[in-house]
Amino acid sequence: MNEENDVKKLRMDMGMNRREFCEFYGIPYRTVSDWEAGKRKMPDYVFRLLKYRAKMEILRTLEKTEEDVTNCRIAPVDSDYFNSLNESVKPKKDQQ
Repeated sequence: MNEENDVKKLRMDMGMNRREFCEFYGIPYRTVSDWEAGKRKMPDYVFRLLKYRAKMEILRTLEKTEEDVTNCRIAPVDSDYFNSLNESVKPKKDQQ
């Protein structure tokens, strides 16, 4: 895979548009545009750092989500229980 596709793939995998990607990493918009268009060559170490930060952000988000679930006072709902509730609120055929 070539470098410009690598940058764009990383950005797309992160679910960001170019502006959000630039703000997240603190990189000028024009620089990212040029990397993606193949007009400028990004140093290899920069791409490794971008991937590393993206990976750390994902791990941080997963940790925070796990912590939120652990600290939540409401117990998770059993799917069978949830489905039985859905069935109980459906109107009976003779009530329609």
